[in-house]
Amino acid sequence: MKTIFRTLSQGLVLSALLAVGAASALAQDPCSEADSQTALQDKIRNSYAKDKKTAIATGKELLEKYGSCEFSAEFVAWLKPLIPKWEEGEKQKAEAEWMSQRFARFDAGIKADNFDEMAAAGKEILVKQPDNLNILVPLGIAGAKPTNKQPDEAIRYAQAALTAFKTSDCTKKAANGQMVCGAFKYELNKQDAISELNYAIGYVTFWLKKDKKAAIPYYYAAITNAGSRKDDAYGYSSLGDYYQEEVARLGKEYADLVLSQAPVPTDSQEVASAKEAKLKEAEGILKGYLDRTIDAYSRAWKATTDKTVKDKLYKTVQDLYKLRFQKTDGLDAYIASTVAKPFPNPSSTVTPVTDEPANTTTGSADTTKPVSTTATAKTPTGEASTAVKSAPATKKASPKRR
Repeated sequence: MKTIFRTLSQGLVLSALLAVGAASALAQDPCSEADSQTALQDKIRNSYAKDKKTAIATGKELLEKYGSCEFSAEFVAWLKPLIPKWEEGEKQKAEAEWMSQRFARFDAGIKADNFDEMAAAGKEILVKQPDNLNILVPLGIAGAKPTNKQPDEAIRYAQAALTAFKTSDCTKKAANGQMVCGAFKYELNKQDAISELNYAIGYVTFWLKKDKKAAIPYYYAAITNAGSRKDDAYGYSSLGDYYQEEVARLGKEYADLVLSQAPVPTDSQEVASAKEAKLKEAEGILKGYLDRTIDAYSRAWKATTDKTVKDKLYKTVQDLYKLRFQKTDGLDAYIASTVAKPFPNPSSTVTPVTDEPANTTTGSADTTKPVSTTATAKTPTGEASTAVKSAPATKKASPKRR
């Protein structure tokens, strides 16, 4: 009897345990949570049109908890392919907002004429859009100012824009129907943009980095090709400044050579001839640089419309002409003849001048007179320039850039 009761008790305990286990299993089955599934579905329906972030977070929660439940099967089939699309859309929206903030800062920098602000915003934009000419063109041009503290950055942007133009064109249409690049006051057609970019590199390299020789190919490209800077007075004047410094250097070398290499009575015929040949070559090079200096300043004089600057440039040309030909008459005819010819490439070698130009109007001039002393003149920008003493002692009159 005791055995029967003992067995019966054990059976009851086992049944109770089985019942508890079944209830526990039933309680842990997520698919039985119909109300929770319905609540999540309703939340997604109410938010996906206006609040994608909430819809995405709620959708992921539903898929994780109830993705395999029969109750939500139809809703899951609709939701599952939409989650990645919503996420991509949110990503693009965030990026667009990020870019919009940078573009707004860039535009504000242009309007405030603040290159540092432009460069700070433009740098971030170009990480994502490295060939964006609407950013590169303004950055390349705007740095050409004496106040720019980032000359290397300005040159880098201008060169990047010129490189991009080799394979790309402007994509914005202006009110006049032209295709343009850039923004606001730096919105230009391709031809003018290339002209301004070459000019800007020339300006920054010449005046800010003080590397005048490296600047001249860019100035030359800007003022001799079609575009907004063709025949630019300031470009010609800057090249004239470069040449005049070379004239000062060569004049001193020639003066020193006259003192050290002039033939003396004790020289043999061979030695005397060698000295004379050396002096003649040095004199010829000096004349060649004087011709190019007069050429550049004459073109600047012709191009500028500022009367004060024009008068100063004419005086500079007049003094250089007197030094070159040891006379004052015939200047206007010489200028007219000079500017009618193609402008010589400043990067080309200056060859010694041995004969007088055919357009001088009086008899042969004594051009062998040595240059022996120098004087210092100031450019309008405050740059010191050494000029031969009989050359201009007045300020060189470079027209303003803008």
